[in-house]
Amino acid sequence: MKETLIEKVLIHLGGHAVLAFLVGILAYWLTQSWKLALFGAGVNILMDVDHVLEYVFWARRFRLREFLAGNYFKEKKTIMVIFHGWEYVALALIYWLASGAWGGLVVAIAMGVHLIFDQLSWDLYPGAYFLIYRLRNKFAIAKICRDYKA
Repeated sequence: MKETLIEKVLIHLGGHAVLAFLVGILAYWLTQSWKLALFGAGVNILMDVDHVLEYVFWARRFRLREFLAGNYFKEKKTIMVIFHGWEYVALALIYWLASGAWGGLVVAIAMGVHLIFDQLSWDLYPGAYFLIYRLRNKFAIAKICRDYKA
């Protein structure tokens, strides 16, 4: 039996929860800090707050089923997801290398794992998670999602 889009999204969110746990374990192993372990897990999960923000700014009122289905992206024909960007990973790595602060590496790992999982989960063009790419293409869903039919 083929899963609905909402079921696929819920399964995807479960995958993010597992990955957040693994990011936390890796962060603890690297830093021996429970604070950084929880921080890394939190960053991995909270990156998706941009989905909520984007939906709330678009919708007249919040409907959970509509939000989870993600059809609003197709209706508005754009995808911004402003927290999903490889540029942030690069900045976090630069911060870590320049300062030696482990938080930079933890953020880079947490965000990188999230982006890789998303890229593999959805049918997206390779540049989809670069902010510069999305901005250059005016956040057009047709330039981000391969399966979008105008």
